[in-house]
Order: sequence, then C-alpha cells, then structure tokens
Amino acid sequence: MLLTAVAPTAAAATAAAATDAAATASTAVTTTTTTTTNTVTTATAASSATAASATTAAAVATADAAATAAAATAAATVAAAAVIAATRSRYFYLS
Repeated sequence: MLLTAVAPTAAAATAAAATDAAATASTAVTTTTTTTTNTVTTATAASSATAASATTAAAVATADAAATAAAATAAATVAAAAVIAATRSRYFYLS
C-alpha cells in the first residue's frame, strides 16, 4: 500500500510541475505579447505625432508664404499708388 500511495503522490507532483511550467510559459507569452503590443502602440503614436508635426510645419510654411506674398502685394500697391500720385501731381502742374 505504501507503494500505491507513493505512486499517486509522484504523479500528482509531476502533474503539478507540468501545470506550473505551462502557467509560466503562458505568462511569458502574455508578457511578450503585451510588451510587443505596447511597443507597437508607442511606435504608432510617435509616428502619428511626427506626421502631425510635419503637417503643422507645412501649414505654418504655407501661411508664412501667403503672408509674405500679401506683404509683397501691399508694398507693390503702395509703390504704384506713389507713382500714380507723383504722375498726377506732375501732370497737374504741367496743365
């Protein structure tokens, strides 16, 4: 009977060890999957932030170019108005 009692105990110990090993392996897989998911999520967020930054920079550059063009147009208009005013004054005095 002692042998019968020892055999189930050894089998139970072996089964417990196998269960522990399976649980450890499962935990390792879950940890690796979670770490990989977190890494991919972080990389995606960083990529999105970089794209948003580039889009913002492009929008700022476009706005700067538009402001520069508007300033150049305003300067040309003022210069043209000065020429017209000077020309009118000269013709006015010549008349």
